[in-house]
Amino acid sequence: MTIEFDHLDLAVADLASAVREFRASGYLLVKRDLGPLRGGTAGIACAGNSRIVLSGPGTVAASALRVVSRTLGNDFTGIRRAVFRVKDLSRYVDRLEEAGIGVSKSGKTITPDDPALPVLTQASAKSGPATTISVTRLTLVSPDLDRTLTGLDAIFGEPDVDGRWRIGLTTLTAERGSVVSIRARLNAARIPAFAAGLGLSIPSDDVDHEAAERLGEALRIATVSHDELTKRAEAPFHRLGAYLEEQFPRVHRELDWSTFGPSRLYCWKGESEHVGAILLAHQDVVPVDNADLWSHPPFSGVVDDEFVWGRGAIDDKSRVLAILEAIEDLLRRGFHPKTTIYFAFGHDEEVGGHEGAQVMAQYLATQNVSADFVLDEGGIVSVGMVDGISPPVASIMLGEKGFATLRLDATDPGGHSSMPPERTAVGRIAQAIARIQDNPLPLRVTPPVLDMVRRMGPHMPGPVRAVLASAERFPKPIAKLLSLKPHTAALVRTTFAPTVIRGGVKENVLPQSAEAFINVRILAGDTIDSVVEHCIKVVDDERVRIGVTSGFAADPSPSTDPNSPLFDMISEVVQETVPAALITSGLVPGATDSRHYSAVAQARFNFTPILLDRADLERIHGTDERISLANYKRIIDFNVRLLQRL
Repeated sequence: MTIEFDHLDLAVADLASAVREFRASGYLLVKRDLGPLRGGTAGIACAGNSRIVLSGPGTVAASALRVVSRTLGNDFTGIRRAVFRVKDLSRYVDRLEEAGIGVSKSGKTITPDDPALPVLTQASAKSGPATTISVTRLTLVSPDLDRTLTGLDAIFGEPDVDGRWRIGLTTLTAERGSVVSIRARLNAARIPAFAAGLGLSIPSDDVDHEAAERLGEALRIATVSHDELTKRAEAPFHRLGAYLEEQFPRVHRELDWSTFGPSRLYCWKGESEHVGAILLAHQDVVPVDNADLWSHPPFSGVVDDEFVWGRGAIDDKSRVLAILEAIEDLLRRGFHPKTTIYFAFGHDEEVGGHEGAQVMAQYLATQNVSADFVLDEGGIVSVGMVDGISPPVASIMLGEKGFATLRLDATDPGGHSSMPPERTAVGRIAQAIARIQDNPLPLRVTPPVLDMVRRMGPHMPGPVRAVLASAERFPKPIAKLLSLKPHTAALVRTTFAPTVIRGGVKENVLPQSAEAFINVRILAGDTIDSVVEHCIKVVDDERVRIGVTSGFAADPSPSTDPNSPLFDMISEVVQETVPAALITSGLVPGATDSRHYSAVAQARFNFTPILLDRADLERIHGTDERISLANYKRIIDFNVRLLQRL
């Protein structure tokens, strides 16, 4: 069968603006047809009589794509379909239907009912101007990967031994993800800044192979933090430390550094003794639940042509290595900072940071260190996660919620299940959980969230923009609006997540005991004590004991003023690193090492300049954690730019 790549449908929010930016980046634009209301289409010429079709939201094509967009739950921008040319359309219809893939036909085009699969057209190739730009790699992301692979086999035949299809200049692959999407690699010198958030990339986006391999090797060292003390091992951390000393010789020769157990503290003395910043990252990673589900073994550190794979690739070894890469590079160039800078790499962040970050922070306090700010993980550049906003959104977090795990337990005499009491121990625990979930703490808009809303408001669709413009005067409606979705509801309320419940030994024996654990993320204005008091009140059962577990717990952190010059400075560095990003603030819903440094820093920020969508977020602490070569380069570049300003 003969098949060729024809074009990509790339939906953009504003076609006229997209055309201008692609032209400015050196692309040949053909067949431009700007319609009303920012609609219309325009083609970008590619090699092999192929193209990228830009579609504005007012076009018929875009309207069809909007249906797909709504199905995926994403904002209406990005690559929505790949289209391939074939000579005999009927043969492909038969093959797809034999494989159980339904198709719809319109003229000389067929569309499989799996939205991750390419569209096929029998239209003749459209000759265009000579250009060397081509789509060299297409990655199809599918929630139903097995079905998508079946469809790809039907269209393209068996893949090569590496699981990829090579169609002319284009290599095609597929992977599993929670939503359908497409990524495309162009062999071009530039792309417009906004295009990275739509799924386009170019080779120069990627970090160099040597840096990627250094990260991969670090991921091969299983520095796992376990809750159980008996499972914790320091040997892997010492191996990682020795590896860092070997790979970053200038850092370890020219900076002052010391260890606190496996944790590592570095001091880069500046022209002034004034401490400009403390940059944090952590060496430890969470355990892996089921390694068999991973595409690559979780501690193999595989480096391919797009990603570095492994536990810790995002959380948080990439930041440890990226900071060291940035320092090593600046030392190589003879750079010397104006202020003194500390770098603290903890070894137990995932279990509370008490032996790492807390100890290093206490040491800095004894040295009378008072930094302008501390910077840690927590905020990202989200893609397609803010309804109504097309550009990537960089969230520089100003503080974090508190954290605690509540234990509920009840006991009973037990007995035979044929003569049960009104409520068994299991029943009382179940009822207590239900009462806590049915009686949440009040919604509340805190200053960081109010600032986030203020910054995002002007970029939202008209009706929402009008509501958000009045956020300061009407905080309750804003809180109600944010509470409608789980990922924003966490910003306006203390959350209760029952995670474990157990009790009983046999189906016909009354349980003598039952217990449950509820993970609580505490919004500023509440405290651990007030949360426990609230739960005791709403459960209203003296036979159910409620308390905080002996593990990690912390009240909400103080929040930094978003109107400070420091926020503006970090925002500028973010925009230099990710030019298309909108800047906002917010709160970290989880817990980070930065909370330990409140006494030695005047302000705190949580941010990493990596572009992630919802599917990417699921990989953190989950299956197939990985970081793209482009994202890793962004972290290094961000740290280089930041250090040059300090």
